[in-house]
Amino acid sequence: MLYLNGDKQVCLASWSTNGKMRHYILLDKVDRLDYRFFDPHKKDWREEWPSHSAEIPPMIHIDLYRGEQSIPFTFFPSHTKHQISYYGIP
Repeated sequence: MLYLNGDKQVCLASWSTNGKMRHYILLDKVDRLDYRFFDPHKKDWREEWPSHSAEIPPMIHIDLYRGEQSIPFTFFPSHTKHQISYYGIP
């Protein structure tokens, strides 16, 4: 799970098979993260992805904001048999 913590740090959280969570700080001084998910059925981007969906979005776009600077990222999640959750914390 990718999220922005209260110290303006972009973090990655992952869980081991025994349920223990680890988090890693990837970048600091980030003011905001915006997420968009590509819906292949509507052929359009959406702001949220339903948590009950068994589908994984084929593309995810993230905008990182540091002051007035926007840093865009688009990536293509690999398919997995495990549910992946994506959350945006403004």
